[in-house]
Order: sequence, then structure tokens, then C-alpha cells
Amino acid sequence: MKYRRLKKGEIILPNDEIQEDNETWTKTTCSGQQSPDPQYTCHRQYRRKNSVARRIYELLVLSVYRRIRTWYTHYSQRITLTK
Repeated sequence: MKYRRLKKGEIILPNDEIQEDNETWTKTTCSGQQSPDPQYTCHRQYRRKNSVARRIYELLVLSVYRRIRTWYTHYSQRITLTK
């Protein structure tokens, strides 16, 4: 199966993998966070499986995440404006 490295700022999904210090790949435990810049060797490396079904799932999860983030940003601004 082919994989691709996550780019800086991509949201880590539950089935993504992280490269351990001993060069093995394991499932990640920090899903929902943004991935670090893979160009720096001190940062952990993350990868994701390449497949059509996986890409559809990824787009759905990211669209929900973006909507929640937009709603939260808008709602939190309204709270600060009314104080």
C-alpha cells in the first residue's frame, strides 16, 4: 500500500501513522492536531494511506472540522463584542 507524508498544518486523522525513533510506523494517538513541518528532522513524521475512499473520508472530516472552527470563531467574537 502506498502512503504520503502529511504536509505542515494538515489535521492528523485517527488512522494516520507516526514514525517512531526506531524507524517503525505505528498508529497515531494525537488525532485532531495539526501536523508539524516534516522538513525539520526533530519533528515527528506522519503518513497517510493513499486511496480514494480514504480521501473521501478525509474531505468529510476536514469539512466538519472547518465548519466547527468557523462557527467557534464567529461565536467567540460575538461573545467578546457583547461584553
